[in-house]
Amino acid sequence: MLFDGIGAGDILLANRYYCTWAIIATLMKQGSPILVQNHAQRKPNVTEGKNLGTRDHIFHWKNPKKNLGG
Repeated sequence: MLFDGIGAGDILLANRYYCTWAIIATLMKQGSPILVQNHAQRKPNVTEGKNLGTRDHIFHWKNPKKNLGG
């Protein structure tokens, strides 16, 4: 399982394939932040969050309204 080797305080650096609400929420719940490039199909609202530089932004994701099947 992906999460078995990641503990509280560990920082996960992942590729954009892992940029999903379910994965990010699970890691945040166990105290592990994640650094990941946004998925190409997800269009960020650059008026929200904090701009750190070119193509570098911090966002706080909210739980999506749709049912994720789980």
